[in-house]
Amino acid sequence: MIRASFVAISMTAAAVSSQIIMEKQCTDSNCQDCVQLENITTGKCYDDPQEGDLFVVAGCNQNELVENFYSDDQCQNQAGKKHVMIDQCVGPDLNHNYHYRQCVSGDSSSSSSSFAKASANYVKEQAKSPMVKYSFTFTGDGDGNQAPKFGCFEQDNGCKMCLQAWWNYPPDASYKYEPIVDHGCTNGTLQECDFCPPGLTLYQ
Repeated sequence: MIRASFVAISMTAAAVSSQIIMEKQCTDSNCQDCVQLENITTGKCYDDPQEGDLFVVAGCNQNELVENFYSDDQCQNQAGKKHVMIDQCVGPDLNHNYHYRQCVSGDSSSSSSSFAKASANYVKEQAKSPMVKYSFTFTGDGDGNQAPKFGCFEQDNGCKMCLQAWWNYPPDASYKYEPIVDHGCTNGTLQECDFCPPGLTLYQ
């Protein structure tokens, strides 16, 4: 369970429309008691200290921001992808904090543009060296509304060991995990997953 935060370091090779992602970290589920975190500029390569050695390129559209993760500081070697809802209070994260994100731009067209270009760059890099997607389905009691009751977890960066580590520790005894398979989730819709680390996505 890892929260995404960013520190700007360099520009990607392909320029994209600049836009600011504003993020607040809050102690309550209504996102009223909050502090402002450092802004994120879309289209730039960011170092994310919360994710070990991973770097990020982010983009926005009207409903969500996409976070594309990379293993190098030039953001060329893709290592995962995550979607995060904007204009909504989401959480809690591993530290029991909540987050509220907004995308701010002086150009009404740059929102969709930066999101599309960030996503297109990820797809382009992924096509160069596609990786196996591993997944497993599960059911459970919801762990006191702290976890989903059913669904499919997919590791889309080829790291079977990462998915195995997740599979090894269900929230409680009610959870039944099916065996890991060497393909992605075949049914369901991508869900917001604030606790999912880079490369892990949730489908329901």
